[in-house]
This record gives sequence, C-alpha cells and structure tokens, in this order.
Amino acid sequence: RIQKYRLWKESGNKCFYCGQTVNAAEFFSGFDVEVEHIIPKSLLFDDSFANKVCACRKCNHDKGNKTAYDFMKSQSEELFDAYCTRVKEAYDTHTISKTKRDHLMMKREDIPNDFIDRQLRQTQYISKKSMEMLKQVCRNVYATSGSVTDFIRHTWGYDEILHKLNFERYKQGGLTENKEFEHKGQAHSEERIKDWSKRLDHRHHAIDALVIAMTKQSIIQQLNSLNTQRDAMFQEVEKQSSEWKNDYSLLQQWVREKKHFDINEVAQKVSEILVSFKAGKRVATMGKRVKYEKGKKKVLQTGIVIPRGALSEETVYGKIKVLEPNKPVKDLFNNPALIAKPEIRAVVQDRLNQFEGDVKKSLASLKKTPITLANGNILEVADCYKEEYVVKYPLSISFNKVDSIVDTHIKQIVMDRLAEFGNKEKEAFKDLESKPIYADKAQKIKINSVRCFTGLSAVAPVKRNEQGEDIGFVKPGNNHHVAIYKDKDGKLQESVVTFWHAVERKKYKLPVIIKEPSLVE
Repeated sequence: RIQKYRLWKESGNKCFYCGQTVNAAEFFSGFDVEVEHIIPKSLLFDDSFANKVCACRKCNHDKGNKTAYDFMKSQSEELFDAYCTRVKEAYDTHTISKTKRDHLMMKREDIPNDFIDRQLRQTQYISKKSMEMLKQVCRNVYATSGSVTDFIRHTWGYDEILHKLNFERYKQGGLTENKEFEHKGQAHSEERIKDWSKRLDHRHHAIDALVIAMTKQSIIQQLNSLNTQRDAMFQEVEKQSSEWKNDYSLLQQWVREKKHFDINEVAQKVSEILVSFKAGKRVATMGKRVKYEKGKKKVLQTGIVIPRGALSEETVYGKIKVLEPNKPVKDLFNNPALIAKPEIRAVVQDRLNQFEGDVKKSLASLKKTPITLANGNILEVADCYKEEYVVKYPLSISFNKVDSIVDTHIKQIVMDRLAEFGNKEKEAFKDLESKPIYADKAQKIKINSVRCFTGLSAVAPVKRNEQGEDIGFVKPGNNHHVAIYKDKDGKLQESVVTFWHAVERKKYKLPVIIKEPSLVE
C-alpha cells in the first residue's frame, strides 16, 4: 500500500498514460486503477518500482503486451505528445528516476537483449543436460518446440477439453459470457468462460505431456519443412494465397490422421486428475505486542496470532435485502426468516413448530391440511427477501457494470448518459467534474459512485454495528487446502478450507489440517 501511494503521488494523482485524474480510494481498492508494468514481464522480467506506474484499468487492458512507449505511440498524436511531456516533466522535477524514464520511453526493439539471451542460454543448457541424462536410459530421445505442440494439440481437438470440464462450475459462479465470432462468413454466438486461459487449470501440463509423447520425429520434420515453404511463399506474394491455405489445411489433415487418442477418452482421463499443492509455509506465527518507554521494552500482550499472508481481498462489501416476489411454498419453509409479511412468516413458523422444525414433514402436511390465510386464500406463494452483497464503484472511464447497479432510477440515468456518448465509457464518464451526472431534475445531487450487486455468496463478516449485526464483509483469500473425508456410508465428502479459516483454527488452538474430525468438537 505504501508502494501504491508512492506510485499515485509520482503520477501526479493521474493515470500515467491517458492523464485522467485518479482518486486515491479507487487506486487502493483496485476497482478501476491498477499497478501497471511499463515493460511487460513477458518481455523483460523486471518487477521493480522502476518498472511500475499508476494506470487506469482501461489503459492497462488496451496496452496489453506492448511497452508503454509503443502503446502511447499507437494513440492519437495529441495523447502521445501529452505523454512525452508528462514523462519529461516528471524526470526534470526528479519525481521519477532515470531508469523509470528510460523504461517509459523504451521501444520494444530497444529492450536489452542480455537478459533475454541469458534466460535463453539457461533454458538451452537445462534442455541439453536433460536430453543427455535421458539418453543414458532411453534409446531414442529428440526435442520438440512449444509451437509444434500447440499446433498438434489444436489439430487433434484437445484445446477445448479443459474449457468444457470447467464450464459448469464457472457458469454457476456467474463467470461466463456470450462471445460473438465469425465462421465461414456467418456470425455465431457461444457461451464461454470469461477471460479463459488453459493456464487457469494446471492439468494443461498433462495434456501437453500426452501430445509430446505422441509427437513423432516425422511430424516435427514435416511441420518444419512445410513451415519453411509457407514462409518463403508468403514473402513472395505478400498475402495468403490459395496455395498457402491449401498447404496448411492439408497439413492439418495429415496430422489428424496420425494415431492419437479420442477427445472423449482424453477428457475422461483428465477429469480424474486431482492437482494439489503441499502447504509450503506456516499459516501463522505467535507474537506479542510491546511498547518502548525511555528505551525500555514493556510487553503489553502475548499470544497474538500473526497471519503469514493476506486473510482476504482488500474490498469490504455491504449487505442488503432484495424483495423476490411469489416464491414457492417450498422456499418459504426452507427460509421462514426471509418471508416479507410478518403474518405469513408466523403461520409458516407455527407449522414448522408442530413438526419440531422438520421441513419435509411440514411440507407433507400441507396436502391434508393446507394453510389458509386471513383473506381466505390458501398459502402457495409469498414474497421473500434475498440477501445480496453489494459494493460501491466510482463512475470512471472504465466503469462497465451498468447492468449490476442496484438502484433502478440511478441505473436508468447512467444508461442514458452512456447512450448519449454511443455507449463509450471513456467518453461518457471522462470528466465528471465539469460534466456531472445528476440524480434529480433540480440538478443538485451529483452521482459520483454507484452501488452494484456483486453476486458473491462466500464472504466473511469483519464489521458490526452497535446492535451486533454484521454490516461489513470481505471475500476470503486463497484456499489453504481441501480435506477429503469418508463418511459412515463410505462416501467421500470434501471440505474446502480457506487461508482465513486455517488461521482461525490456529487462533483457537485447533489443528490447521483436521485429520480426525471425530476428535474435534
């Protein structure tokens, strides 16, 4: 957080790229402003302060894998000139170091090769030594490349295996979206996992290993040979000729005919793989609180649990109740406390009490003795409250959560503002100081931030009001481990333990990994 503050001050409280004003709270919360690597780590593995700036999320996204200079050069002449002036002024006033100035003005082709060359030499050495060791125990050892493996994996149809295996759980979590694409000149739509990458699932290593195991030397030689021919052909005609395309499709057909496993068979085997990581560090350590007075140390408190990592994400969420109309009677008995009308809540609770809280028996009793309300109607549906977790987002050039805004009146006003600027957030919310959005016709109440639904369910309380009610919630950090137990019927049951809960166990002197559940009350 100290580093974030330094970056924010260093940039003049602005995005270093587009120059838009950045609110400190936005930057620390990480909603729309992020720490951005000037030269991407994929090009130069430099995670130092000199390779970081404060940038809005949209610029960070648009910049992609470009250097800061190349990204700004691709913008308008006005934006590029403003960027160069901003860098020069920051350096002249000693706000940024010479190293950072050089990084900000560095083209991709100017990236020092010594680091990349060193990394390549190390990789080549490791590969060479690995082959030498394998040749001592194996008869035939040959190497392939990542591009060859990618091509064969794609041709055999293994690319989509992990996406299909993960799709349902991501969909349940609301992490899918409809993607538009064009195929053979026609527009199509497909539901996909948002920002999907095979690297989100470590089982991609197993699929790559299988592809490599089935990659024969003849395939590699054929690919290299045809690649060379296509490159030469492309240079001659400077466009993808029909001959070039045919070679490529023939190559794919040739690779498909090579002996390989069926996609469904591979998917079945991959689905049986369980990836786990052994916890490599202690969850927490015990400490003490001390106070120094006139050079003497005084211990104020001992036995303090100090977590060895972040317990949760930084954002604090609120909780509201949303009315859901006409919920079926089954839902009423499962959650009687959420029934909106007190009189209906009372009769449902009374019926549950008759059967000692047994929901199944209470529902079964309705067939013989239905519940009749005061108005003479039989209870079949009723309005219920639903608990939703919400958070405030500032309106900024990268705000894209209009559909999640809680207040319908505010939502419509924000949608109208977007429509006015062609649904371009960067234009609609560019300068709210001089062109504010008002919540009322008298134009006295400005809209600077909006409350949005998050869709979260797995949260932990961290703040209470004077009545002892939970009013602040956080999303626990990474999972620490998954414990799998066998119940009395011999069925396997899983228990996902977050780092938060692991520290809680440490706090109350419980085993972090509970191996004997029956011994823990």
